[in-house]
Amino acid sequence: MTHGYGASARAAGDRSSAGGFRTGLSVLLALCLGGVVVGAGIHQIDDATIRLASGAASAVLFRDQDLPWFALCIVIVAYIRGAMNSPLPNGIAELVRRYAPEEARPVRHAVAIALATLVLVGLGAFVLYHAADKTIAENAARFQAEVFRQGRPLAQLPDEWAEYADAMHPGAVFHDDASGLWGTVHGPLFAGLRAAYSLVGLGSASNGVFTALSVLLIAAIGRRLWPDRIDAPIIAAALLATSPQFLMTGMTASPWAAVLCLNLAWLWCFLRDDRAGHLLAALIGIAAAGLHQIHGHALFVLPFMLVMLRDRRWLLAAFYVSAYGAGHLAWLYWPDFAIAATMGADAKPSTDIGLDAAIAALSQISVPGPVRLSVMGLDLLRLIGWLNLIVVPLIFMALRRWSRLPAVFRLLAAGVPIAILPALLFASDPFPGWGYLPVHGHLGSLVLLATLGWVRVTTDRPQIRPELNRAAGLFCAAMLLVALPLRAYQMERFTAPTAASVRYIQAIDSDVVLVDQAGIWFGAELIRNDPFLRERPKVMRLQSLTSGQIEALCAAYSVAVVDYHDLAEFGMARVDANRPGRYELTGSDRALRAIATSPRCTGD
Repeated sequence: MTHGYGASARAAGDRSSAGGFRTGLSVLLALCLGGVVVGAGIHQIDDATIRLASGAASAVLFRDQDLPWFALCIVIVAYIRGAMNSPLPNGIAELVRRYAPEEARPVRHAVAIALATLVLVGLGAFVLYHAADKTIAENAARFQAEVFRQGRPLAQLPDEWAEYADAMHPGAVFHDDASGLWGTVHGPLFAGLRAAYSLVGLGSASNGVFTALSVLLIAAIGRRLWPDRIDAPIIAAALLATSPQFLMTGMTASPWAAVLCLNLAWLWCFLRDDRAGHLLAALIGIAAAGLHQIHGHALFVLPFMLVMLRDRRWLLAAFYVSAYGAGHLAWLYWPDFAIAATMGADAKPSTDIGLDAAIAALSQISVPGPVRLSVMGLDLLRLIGWLNLIVVPLIFMALRRWSRLPAVFRLLAAGVPIAILPALLFASDPFPGWGYLPVHGHLGSLVLLATLGWVRVTTDRPQIRPELNRAAGLFCAAMLLVALPLRAYQMERFTAPTAASVRYIQAIDSDVVLVDQAGIWFGAELIRNDPFLRERPKVMRLQSLTSGQIEALCAAYSVAVVDYHDLAEFGMARVDANRPGRYELTGSDRALRAIATSPRCTGD
């Protein structure tokens, strides 16, 4: 069954000049300068105007997080570019010599890097991220994990609260009217893993193992692609482990860390190109599709599937299509299967929940306009700013002669633009993540392309190895000593207000808390409830209720209202709800708030 995927990747050397790497550094310098110019331009816009605009999350985070980093990058890159030929201080020179990739032991160093990553992201999950669950995906996984902890596939919503389901779920959660059951509409595997970790109090740090395994897997892939280069696995592991996006996302409870890990596991198996490898790859791919959103893994493997058809590997292509088709269909209908498992085989959901959710998502596809394209440009610049900076010039070296690029690297490179298509085609403004989440599952591809650049330069010009080792050492030191503390500070500053606000809301002595989200920026993550509604208060979105529902709540329960004034002391970002824009208060909003704050509701 061997078809040369691994073998073709070994022909990695070419006649690249040593000056090409310096050209790559110049490209990086230009991108950093562009980041400063763009960030400075955004900084000139009124804050309230930015937060009301489409793509606000990307623009605000670029201004607050990436502008200062790109300014530092100009200094760092310029210094390293000039220091490549300069002698290092004796102490630093000894460290570089001792840990130079060609002198290292791949297995020992990969394990050491993985263990350090595990400890770092595990601590960061609690100290920096505060278990904040900043995204809908994280909140939905937390919700479903609690259901699984009770030994059930779905939670039964008590009848008295059924009509308020839309106001109480955290997003990406379905509610079946016929059975009264609810749970995540996303793939449930990540939530299941989070539930297992939560049994020992580590639910919010469930990504630590995935990040450590990703380091080991990318080192193993490097060893498979370049069996005669002991430096390649260490370079790949180091570049991944010193990329802030990789580390910061590992500190969160985002399913994307698991998607990256399984993508790398799939690639390692696929590159075996034998029966066992393809069987394992198909099983891993089916599992990856059930972690979160189906497309997260599907877009990663799409180029490989297309090449199978081009190469007329009909039997292998039929195997993958059959396995993936059955697996993806099963995950698509997982809510319906879960209802049947909970209620019995005769249970009939009110609709085809999984299929309806997929159709609803596809209905949001639209042609991207200038604004969406501009936001995409911001997000891709953010991606560059959250990688180890040396990745950019090394990828430049790898791609500068596309015609001589081994097949596997063409497929990895093609997967990156494919990964951003959903973000480009769907009209939404999600939290872009710590870096750019839609590309997180492809970080391994970027790092492997950068490793190829390393191999090409050092194969063609072995005498440049000391200079490249020096540059790599300096870049990794800059990422660990400058980028990581800065990004850690930014993460803690951005997530602490959410964590404090959630604690404040959940400590209110009331049966029901209505959160008035008008004017609260990123207020959706404040809606958190026990799936079985065993605890008080019940937290609801004010804007998801009708006037009749609010009056019924006030008649039966004690009710409190929380708005941006109550959360300002915790640092929650606000938007001016009195200005035209996406958060503008409507007449209906004002009417709902008037009822909720009236004496008959508050008891005043």
